[in-house]
Amino acid sequence: MEPRCGDDDSIEAALNELLAEHPDALVAGVDGRGRFLPLPASISSGRHAITDARRALELMVPEDRVLVISTWEQAQIDGMATTVVRLSCSRPTRQR
Repeated sequence: MEPRCGDDDSIEAALNELLAEHPDALVAGVDGRGRFLPLPASISSGRHAITDARRALELMVPEDRVLVISTWEQAQIDGMATTVVRLSCSRPTRQR
């Protein structure tokens, strides 16, 4: 999937496409400092797991944290960004 920049509708459409393509994806709302927040009501996580971690970096294997940070920085510029990382074996989650 090609990242799309633009209005809220195109970002939401891209998110819905990603969730449909990755039914086992972990879903979280994240603020500008990388802290998790509740998901906005407009976003349906469906059957995706929601994280109970406090920060995104807690979920990654240490070797992938630099990649997560650079992808986060790109998202701040473009409005969204994607990458593939390895999650640690222990990740706090709950089903919605």
